[in-house]
Amino acid sequence: MTKVSVITTSYNGAKFIKKAIESVIVQDLEAKEYIIVDDCSTDETGKIIDVYAKKYDWIKVIHNPKNMERAISRNTAIAEAKGEYIAFLDDDDVWCNPTKLKKQVEFLEKHPHHSMVGTHVFFVDEHYNKTGKYIIIKEHDTPIRNTLLKSNQFIFATVMCRKNDLQKVGGFVDGEFLAEDYELWLKLGKLGKFANLKQKMVWYMDRMHNTSNRNTFKLERKSLQVAWKYRHDYPRAYRSIFSRLLSLIIPKKIYEWKAKLLKM
Repeated sequence: MTKVSVITTSYNGAKFIKKAIESVIVQDLEAKEYIIVDDCSTDETGKIIDVYAKKYDWIKVIHNPKNMERAISRNTAIAEAKGEYIAFLDDDDVWCNPTKLKKQVEFLEKHPHHSMVGTHVFFVDEHYNKTGKYIIIKEHDTPIRNTLLKSNQFIFATVMCRKNDLQKVGGFVDGEFLAEDYELWLKLGKLGKFANLKQKMVWYMDRMHNTSNRNTFKLERKSLQVAWKYRHDYPRAYRSIFSRLLSLIIPKKIYEWKAKLLKM
């Protein structure tokens, strides 16, 4: 019986995807399958993942006939998944702890009222050197729930959730390219509890420094729209949304200075 289905979608991810795949292979949970969706890449991504699929019969490859939305590719993989649990991994991230899947399965089986569980991360650059950057994320349901409309408390590559719950909420929202993972967490939180394991189990590639201010603004604006959509489902909604709005309209350095003053 397949316990966990791991899902990766990739478009032109040849530069990094080998490390992502290898980090799944070394996981010490045997009852797993790995579904990789090649979103009609124009580089060597398709060939690379086909080599792994020939070597490991539990690795399954889906080649999209044309480039699709990321949400559609992820939903396609979820529909094909046979696991009781679903774990996500982006093609440029790496699970740096071989017990990640096992520990998350153990957590969800001990806590049947939880819909999903993440972990902490190491931030790395494109050479997988740790950058020293960190973010504060909450570990238990109530603090996560109180904070989630203000800031996303989960990093995509850390998350494991129940497939049944994913199906109940309809998976990722089609047509969305920004903040689709954030909206999924908010939907899942209406069914069950949240948690993050305290261990750092993922190397998360931080490319935000290579992202234009315009794209960052688009992501933040979309996240604000998503938070507003779920304002009736989570506590401290208006306070959290107002804080997000301030971060959009006030230059970042001034906003950080203001936040420090408020803590004094």
